[in-house]
Amino acid sequence: MIEIFKNIIESSVERLLSTQSNILDSTYFTTMTEWNFAHHLSNEIHKYLFWLDNDIEVVKLNYSNKRPDAIFHRRKNNCLNTLVIEIKVRETIDQYDLRKIQDGWMNPPLKYQYGSCLSISDSGLLVGKLFSQTSNLDICHGRIQLNLPTDADREHFLSQLGEYDADDRCNELQSIIEEQMVHLYS
Repeated sequence: MIEIFKNIIESSVERLLSTQSNILDSTYFTTMTEWNFAHHLSNEIHKYLFWLDNDIEVVKLNYSNKRPDAIFHRRKNNCLNTLVIEIKVRETIDQYDLRKIQDGWMNPPLKYQYGSCLSISDSGLLVGKLFSQTSNLDICHGRIQLNLPTDADREHFLSQLGEYDADDRCNELQSIIEEQMVHLYS
């Protein structure tokens, strides 16, 4: 599964840079920020992770007011806390960034399944890491372009999930999602 998430992130960056080729350009008046890039990139990732909610810079009030750059989850429960992303624009990723995601977001009570730290340069060069509890992969863009799911694909996927806001179906839901993602993106 980690390879599928890696392909989704890389494809989303590639899609963003090809559809908004001037997104990283600075002018006398404006420049790209992490928040803005996270917003645009999350919109692209959400096209692949369409069954999840995505939030930018959301503050976790009962969690020391921590806020990641982007999260993909289901609101109001921790069952489908799927992907948390830290983004750097024109900065390098360091061990602190990696630890912040791994220790702060992938452990109880939040237990996000995947974490990613991404750094994008002015030229569009993407480097980063994607990790789960058991493995990690390097990320760069330009190597793969996943097709977006069709309306029929999305309908079928969502029909397999049924009503999915209940924590008591968490393991079952995660199995269904994994099976559907392999079908869509492998």
